[in-house]
Amino acid sequence: MTGSCSSLPIVKVTFTGVIVSVNQVSHNLSNYLPPGVAEKFTPEEHENAVYGSKFVLVLEEFMLANTWLCKACLLILYHQMTLGLKQNKLVKIVGAYCVFGYILTQILYLAVWCRPFKQYWQVPVDNSQCASYYRHLITASVFNISSDLLMIYIPLPILVRARLPTKRKILLCGVFSLGFLVILSAILNRYYNFTAGYGSLIYLN
Repeated sequence: MTGSCSSLPIVKVTFTGVIVSVNQVSHNLSNYLPPGVAEKFTPEEHENAVYGSKFVLVLEEFMLANTWLCKACLLILYHQMTLGLKQNKLVKIVGAYCVFGYILTQILYLAVWCRPFKQYWQVPVDNSQCASYYRHLITASVFNISSDLLMIYIPLPILVRARLPTKRKILLCGVFSLGFLVILSAILNRYYNFTAGYGSLIYLN
């Protein structure tokens, strides 16, 4: 258990970054605007939109780091739980998949979806992907949700085979299955990302 908690201070830093960035995004404009709106901005509004757009970029980086660090903590715990068991190989496979997903998501986010990079805070943007993050959000969601499903599966066979009273097995399986609530939250977050209108901050909730 000690090993699984060793990275928690970093998680606290990234989570704090998420909170600070959310506050900045919610109190400033960004480049995610209906056509023709940015052209009517005053110099002050334009500067504010550039500032807010930069924090949207920072917010997404903190969100990615925080999400995958939490996965890392849980995988370390699972690794300790499954030492000497066949299930340990699955933990390593899921860990490798998480690393691959994070690296690929970052490469696409920072080097592919929005070029040139400064378009992420340009107002107005020439490439809509630099404001809507549409392709990035789909990519990140695929790896996030699929890895969560794999991580939910890891402890369940162990609990089923464990020599425990049936009621206790059901209770423990229920606790580990709470990950489905995390997956539901991720799906709803993306749903509001894609359906909320320009300027809506409901996805930050």
